Formats: sequence, structure tokens, C-alpha cells
Amino acid sequence: MIEKLLQPENCRQQEGVKDWKDAIHTALIPLQEGGWCTWEYEDSVLENTAKYGPYYVLCPELALIHAGFEKGVNGTQMAVTVLKNPVRFSEEGPDVHVLVALAASDRESHMEGIRATANIFMNPSKIDSILGAGTPSEIYNLFVESAAA
Repeated sequence: MIEKLLQPENCRQQEGVKDWKDAIHTALIPLQEGGWCTWEYEDSVLENTAKYGPYYVLCPELALIHAGFEKGVNGTQMAVTVLKNPVRFSEEGPDVHVLVALAASDRESHMEGIRATANIFMNPSKIDSILGAGTPSEIYNLFVESAAA
């Protein structure tokens, strides 16, 4: 169930970030604070970005910040940070307002969270709802509702 993958306290709103590296750091803060991952996991995301580019920018508005489960993952959990001011992960890349961070302890346990995220980002009105959410609890509720859809 999505309620196990995304805790209300892991949903946040923020004015903006300095750059794409700060976006990764910001996205992972709730997971690190909750003990779901260590900063070694952030290092993995940065290393993978250096190798492969911003592979986690899946579409305009969305970055699904993640790396393999081998380094720094203590459990499976998601976090969502909505930025008022967008960030770009590359010069030619799209604007990103929604940072979904995912730490997965195996290859299967996070799939419902991926489905919920896909359900939101395949529907422009759901994207607008996330971007227009007034509170972190609204963001949480939108993700939970999308998992059920």
C-alpha cells in the first residue's frame, strides 16, 4: 500500500533550490531524517548522474530521484518535495517542480509508489493539482488517491 511507501511527514513544499545538486540533496532529506537511507545513497545518485546524466528526469515537471539499493538504503520509502520555482537538471532539460525521492531496499517493494507517480504524471490535471497544493498534507493525499485510481 502507498501509505507504507509514503509517510505524510515526507511530503514537503519549498520555494526553490540552488541547482540540481541541491535538488537531489533536498529531495533526499526526508528519507535520511527518517533513517530510510544514509548520505551514501545521495553519493550514489550523484555518481550515477555523472555517469549517465539526469536519468531520473522522467518528464517535464518530474524527477524521480533514485539509485540502486546496494549503497546506503535501509528500507523502502518515498518522499515528495514540490518546488515553487523549478530546477533544471541539464541546460536543455525541462523545468522540474516535483522531486520524488525513492529509496528501495529491493527490486519489488517500491512498485506501487512508481505506479502512483506514473498515474499522476500521465494526467495533466493531477499534475496541476500537485503543483497547486496548498499544504504538504494535500500533496500526500493526492499521491494516496492516485495510487487507488
